[in-house]
Amino acid sequence: MEIREPRENEYGSIYLMGFDVWSDGKSEEKYVKQCSESKKYKTGTWYVLESENVLVSSLIVYESQFGIPENFCGIGSVATAIQHRNKGHSSQLINDVCEKLKSSGYSGVYLHSDIDPEFYKRLGFIPVSTEVTNCMVRLFGSVKVPENEIPSYF
Repeated sequence: MEIREPRENEYGSIYLMGFDVWSDGKSEEKYVKQCSESKKYKTGTWYVLESENVLVSSLIVYESQFGIPENFCGIGSVATAIQHRNKGHSSQLINDVCEKLKSSGYSGVYLHSDIDPEFYKRLGFIPVSTEVTNCMVRLFGSVKVPENEIPSYF
């Protein structure tokens, strides 16, 4: 298994990992076009988990934008290809990317859970707010959650 940034020709495959959940009835072609033109997607750094030359899982990391508190990052668009789900790939990708961010000096990572938050709790994330979003954060070390700072990229 290898975690890396994607190659230019892999973004269509990355976007299609979440097609069944986020397409809102669009065709695959229209959905991929929408994703490839997304200004938000262009502002983050994508990471993929590759197994035996096949992309199995992906996510995007946002830094210094969308109201993310200083020294924190945000993770979004966590997805695994349908045929590779329920094998721990997203968990591995999230944990490895979090370790990379921690070793780069960040204090923690935010995310929005649009699945059962228990999945993310098992990975060390804690709820920040459930009023508007299911915002969660994973803290690195003995850092406190910044008060009243919920990133707006959700």
